[in-house]
Amino acid sequence: MIPVIGLIYTLKVFNDNNIKTESHVRVSKFLNFLLIIFGIFITSYTINEIYNSPEKYLTISNLKSFVFSPVFTILFIPIIYLISVFIKYDDINRFLKRYNFIDNKRKKLIKSAIIKHANINLNSLEIAKKILISDKFALKNEINIKNYILSNIVVR
Repeated sequence: MIPVIGLIYTLKVFNDNNIKTESHVRVSKFLNFLLIIFGIFITSYTINEIYNSPEKYLTISNLKSFVFSPVFTILFIPIIYLISVFIKYDDINRFLKRYNFIDNKRKKLIKSAIIKHANINLNSLEIAKKILISDKFALKNEINIKNYILSNIVVR
């Protein structure tokens, strides 16, 4: 059954990308109709099986598999976010290392200002990266670099 549904869906996608005439529209509607019929059949079959033999499907192992998947997904989201923050900070550090026209003391001030004001906000880190790319003259010559970075991160 799954290969047939896969074939119908592939035909539908191919047809939808090449709709040129009225016959293509009719074929697309027919393939949609077939997919809907298959979906209704599979859903009703599944509900019927669960209703007729719940002891077969409503087990502790099935409950665990239904519960653990969303729980692990929710626990995984902060890890992905922190990895993204780490990558943004790595980009910022690579840009600063490349700038030989800024002395090391000033680079440390820029890094600390970005850490203090952007923290773990991805949008602020992206803005800070754009500042590093586009405002090189200001990074070198600005007297109060911390206020400059703060004002640009907040304003943009």
